Amino acid sequence: MSRTRNISRAGAGQRVRRRIRRQGRGFTLAEGLLASMFVALSVGAVVAAVNTSVRQSQLCGQQTMAQNLARQLMEQIIATPFADPQGRKTLSGQGNNRASFDHVGAFNQYSDTTQSLKDSANQSAGPKNQGLFTRSVSVQYLWGPAAQPGPGDFALVTVTVTTPRGQSHRLTTMLANTNFKP
Repeated sequence: MSRTRNISRAGAGQRVRRRIRRQGRGFTLAEGLLASMFVALSVGAVVAAVNTSVRQSQLCGQQTMAQNLARQLMEQIIATPFADPQGRKTLSGQGNNRASFDHVGAFNQYSDTTQSLKDSANQSAGPKNQGLFTRSVSVQYLWGPAAQPGPGDFALVTVTVTTPRGQSHRLTTMLANTNFKP
């Protein structure tokens, strides 16, 4: 009996040695290709997600810049006197020199780009590295209870900003002449 046990132990040892030799050989070609494809697909998915995130971040930045540019111009329009100093309520766009605009109607059909924006030191004040934004203004005087177009004591002001990607953002407000005489 002891001989049988010794033989079976020897057989078990040989099987273990064979298994170790097989495992020591490394990966097969198919296993290596499968692992490489898995890594390539994983890296591709991560790169696509990062690219999408960057594009969304740029889009959000452009939308924020467009809103800020619209608000800045609207604040300037609101700070301008409602009526023409000569008492007329006319839409008299006077070119693109905003410094010469003396009433709300003068802003009608005004337009500019971020390249033309200057600060107090006459340096470019447009957004850096965000592309070209375009701003335009529409002023419409209204009168009566139905807010019909015509010479009146209300003005509907719309500032439109177009982003470099062609998206339009509109900011609209209604202004009232607080110094009107009935």
